[in-house]
Amino acid sequence: MIQAGKVKHVGLSEAAPDTIRRAHAVQPVTALQSEYSLVELAVENRILSACEELGIGFVPWGPLHRGFLTGRFEKNSKFGSSNRFGAVATLRMMRFSQTWLWWMWLKIGQSAKI
Repeated sequence: MIQAGKVKHVGLSEAAPDTIRRAHAVQPVTALQSEYSLVELAVENRILSACEELGIGFVPWGPLHRGFLTGRFEKNSKFGSSNRFGAVATLRMMRFSQTWLWWMWLKIGQSAKI
């Protein structure tokens, strides 16, 4: 389909760094979509650096952590000490959504934000 001109861009979803590199060697990958939020940080280990190295855009899936930042919780909600997002929001005296946008901007800069 690529050779026929019916597909212009190739993307991957939830791929490991080695898989990303192998796929990119065969056909340039435009974007990778993986779960990424303050609660799910697994992509930080090696996936984001692989995307940056290869010039692949990163699209975070579930950046609001399945409703965590959509108003489901209010300012009086209590969170345990192991919840880093609640701790950051409390320390910076921000709303959850503001903290998330600040954090995402710091982490992945120019990557796609949804």
